[in-house]
Amino acid sequence: MNPRLDALLIGLTARREFIYERVDSRVDEMIANGWLSEVRGLLASGDFAAWTASSSIGYQELISHLDGEGSLDEAIALTKKSTRRLVRHQYGWFKLNDERIKWHDVEHEPAAKISSLVRDWIAAVDQ
Repeated sequence: MNPRLDALLIGLTARREFIYERVDSRVDEMIANGWLSEVRGLLASGDFAAWTASSSIGYQELISHLDGEGSLDEAIALTKKSTRRLVRHQYGWFKLNDERIKWHDVEHEPAAKISSLVRDWIAAVDQ
């Protein structure tokens, strides 16, 4: 018996400036909500450096700051820069002209519409 291999590929896109603004505000929000304290706690646990997450964007920069390698403002700026670089790379990996991907502009399209598309697809697959 062959398993059903249907897949719904959804791509989320927006103007680059909009995405960069969202990246910057999200990093600021995470810092305001205690991200630096989280990293301190993870480092204090003793084995965080062995976790894959410790090399993730943001964690690298905050760990360097906590190790005395630059100010918090510099770590935040580097986190934003690295995240924006990842955004650019993702635009290289996933092409807007890939017909398999159903692209949605998150700047102008309500999230409820995209959620509805997913629910409808799941319901159709379950039949």
